[in-house]
Order: sequence, then C-alpha cells, then structure tokens
Amino acid sequence: WSGWFNELRNTCFQMLGLLCGQRALFAPELGALYPQFVAIIANPDHIRAMENRHLAQYFKQFIEILLLSCPVTLYKTHLAPLISPLFEHMEYRLEKNWHPVVNSSAESLSRPLTSANCIAAAALAAQGSEEWFASYYGRAGIFSGDLDIISAEAAVDKNRVELSRSYSDVLQAGLALKGDWALVLANLAREEAVAKKGDSSTLRNHPNAKMGDARVFN
Repeated sequence: WSGWFNELRNTCFQMLGLLCGQRALFAPELGALYPQFVAIIANPDHIRAMENRHLAQYFKQFIEILLLSCPVTLYKTHLAPLISPLFEHMEYRLEKNWHPVVNSSAESLSRPLTSANCIAAAALAAQGSEEWFASYYGRAGIFSGDLDIISAEAAVDKNRVELSRSYSDVLQAGLALKGDWALVLANLAREEAVAKKGDSSTLRNHPNAKMGDARVFN
C-alpha cells in the first residue's frame, strides 16, 4: 500500500505540473476558483505534515514548473500566494533539518524513528507541538521501521540532503542560474555580444535563444 500511495501522490504532483506547463492554471476562466486551489495546495497543515521526500517531489514536479510557466503579469495573484507560505515554511524546516548536524548537543533529534519507539512518537505527534516538529524534521520526516541503525541513519541523511538539493535547484531555476532560462539568457547575451562586433557568422551552429513560442523577455 505504501508504494501505491507514493505513486498516487506523484501522479497528483505531475498533474499539477501539467496544469502549469500547459498554462491551464492561469486561464481567466479559472480565476474565480484560484483562491480555493491555493487554500488546498498551500494548506500550512498539509505542508508541515509532508515528509522531506514528498516535499522534494512537490518542488521538482510542481513548484519549479510553476515558477517557469507563470506569466509575469500573474506573479502577484498566482505565484505569490503559493510560493510565499511555502518558502517561509522551508526556512523553518531546513533550519530544523540541519540543526542536529550543526549542533552536536541536539544530535538526539536526528535519531531514526523505529518500530520500537514509534508509540512514544505518535503520542508526541498528537500534540502537534514544537517539540514534535523539531524531532520530525530533525530526522527528515523518516520512519525507519525495522531497518538496522546504519541503514536508518543513511536514509535520514539522504532525505535531508535531497530536500536541500531540490529546494536549491528550484531557486536556481527560478533565478535563471540553471536550466532552460539560464540557457536562454546565455544565448541572448552571446547574441548581443556578437551583434556589437558586427559578426553573426558564429551564431549559425548554436540554438535559438527562445523558450517555447515566445522570448523570455517581451
């Protein structure tokens, strides 16, 4: 059942990505429904409860595509309501993720959650307190079950790093430091440099500085 739930979750993320990539999410006809969409997709309780591995896929399959596809004129109405609470949460989560690593006195927070101590953790989770989230994020949201301690610790480390990498990739893509936008801007800069020299022959073997059907900057 866990594999089925994982596939279902990823399918939902992919559908959200398609909505953005095809720009259906930004259609005027859906404008009145967008606040309801945000209330579900950016629900703070849902985001806080997501495991690191799920949030990493959320970034890869939805948020990055949203950043790259949203029209500039809709940044304030369509992008900010989703991105602002998510990025605010990421500041909190990553601080808790890495706290046991940078602070040796909090190393106990990163100990894997196993079948042996899950009952106590469930009681703490029911309270929804700061103490619970500190431990939950400290071990990267991983439940190790009956894994041996070495494998469990490796899983925690892997998921901690994976979320950090996914978040960094999204920020770099959004700021045109990598990915399609970075390539487009690099080609535009190159075209401008060549144009100033008055020699266009060196552009013949390079891709056109376009992305989709329109240039990045109109």
